[in-house]
Amino acid sequence: MDEVSQRFIFSLAAALVSIFSGIAQADSLRKETSLTHWDEGLAYNGYTLFGADANKTTYLLDMEGNVVHYWRGVGAHPRLLDNGNLLDTPDDDETSNTFLELDWGGNVVWRYVDEREEYVTHHDWARIFNPKLGEPTTLYLANRSVSHD
Repeated sequence: MDEVSQRFIFSLAAALVSIFSGIAQADSLRKETSLTHWDEGLAYNGYTLFGADANKTTYLLDMEGNVVHYWRGVGAHPRLLDNGNLLDTPDDDETSNTFLELDWGGNVVWRYVDEREEYVTHHDWARIFNPKLGEPTTLYLANRSVSHD
C-alpha cells in the first residue's frame, strides 16, 4: 500500500473515531428527561418542575437533567409550595375539580373538591397565606358555560 493510501485510511479512521466519539457524548447527555444541552454560563442555577400529563407524573429535575424526585398521580400543572409539598389539579374524569396537596413521600395531605356541577376548575391557581384565617388559602378560577340565552 502506498503512502497516499495509508494517509487516506488513517484520516478516514480518525474521522470515524471523531464521529462516533461525538455521538457517544451526545447520547450521554440525552437522559430519561431528554436534556440535550446545558450551558452553565447561560442558565440560572436551580431546579425544573414539570408535570407529564400522559403518565400523571410530576418530575423535579436538577440542572443536568437528573430526576431528583417525582410524584405519581397528579396532573400537568404542578407547583411546589413553600412547605416543600406539591399542589396540583389532576386532569382526569375521576378527579376533575379536585386539588391535591402531596408531601415529599407522595401522600395526600390535603384534598379539595369543587362539587358545583356547572363549574370546571381551571389550572390557574395560587396558594397564599390568609392572615384573617391564620392559614394557607388556595385561590383558583372556575369556568362555567353560559348559553347565549
